[in-house]
Amino acid sequence: MFWKNKSNLLLTLSVIFAGLLISINWFLYQKIKSASSIVLEAEQNITSLEKKRRELASAISDIKAAENQIIAIQNIYLNENTFVNIVKLLEGLALKSGNAFKAESASLPTAGKEPASIIFTVEGRFANVYNFITLLDNVPYAGLINDMSVASKADGTKSTGILTARINYLIFSFKPK
Repeated sequence: MFWKNKSNLLLTLSVIFAGLLISINWFLYQKIKSASSIVLEAEQNITSLEKKRRELASAISDIKAAENQIIAIQNIYLNENTFVNIVKLLEGLALKSGNAFKAESASLPTAGKEPASIIFTVEGRFANVYNFITLLDNVPYAGLINDMSVASKADGTKSTGILTARINYLIFSFKPK
């Protein structure tokens, strides 16, 4: 009897259908909400990773810059293997200032407490020898003239105007291995 009335049947089916639609919508809403939270978390992770990538790139460039500075600092110090660099530098300064250069001897410390030293002679006119001594201030290695003797070079009894400067140069930036 109850089902004989079509409007009751339609009403019941409509209520069941509406309930079914509400249930399906609620289920879909929960799935969308879950997927949205996963997407939001993924976006946050991507943002975090991009920030870390930028920081890493910055750190790599800082390391490369520091590497160049470390190499520059290491090049300031001489050791047994690189001691020839200062001899070549002094010889170049002598040639640049118009002098002859002759290395005589070198003293390389083993403990690192005392400075290394090199004894050499520079031969040229007064202005040239003076220019050489002035150029010693531009040497990239920490050092100073410890002892210097200057003598006039004579050809027999006649003065040639050439001076010979014998220099003992202390090198403080020597680091034994």
